[in-house]
Amino acid sequence: PTRNRIEIMLAPARKVLLVSRDSALASSTRSVFGRSNYATFEHIDANVRDIVNAPQLADAALLIVDIDATNRDELVALQGIMTRFPGTMPVVVLTESFDDFDDIDLRGWQLSAGITLRY
Repeated sequence: PTRNRIEIMLAPARKVLLVSRDSALASSTRSVFGRSNYATFEHIDANVRDIVNAPQLADAALLIVDIDATNRDELVALQGIMTRFPGTMPVVVLTESFDDFDDIDLRGWQLSAGITLRY
């Protein structure tokens, strides 16, 4: 256990990337990760549709995406990101509703966590 803790402490900083137009969410997320010596934080003030091919995604260790799940274009964009990084980058999806997830093909996604609702 001690060895693992030392390895984590010596590991290079990992980038947590938030994609959201919500400045309050960005501020609170920055305050959480800003205290960490292990993670750096970057916020992209954009819609998920605008960042599918963004170069910032390539070196993110964790992607947090704030989407409107009632907007099909955003779900398709999220699916594009999941296809681009199949199982190589954890993605946390924040949404106020998830009813429309039924219309999206989730077979290529390696889901390992539940859905988080913001309210």
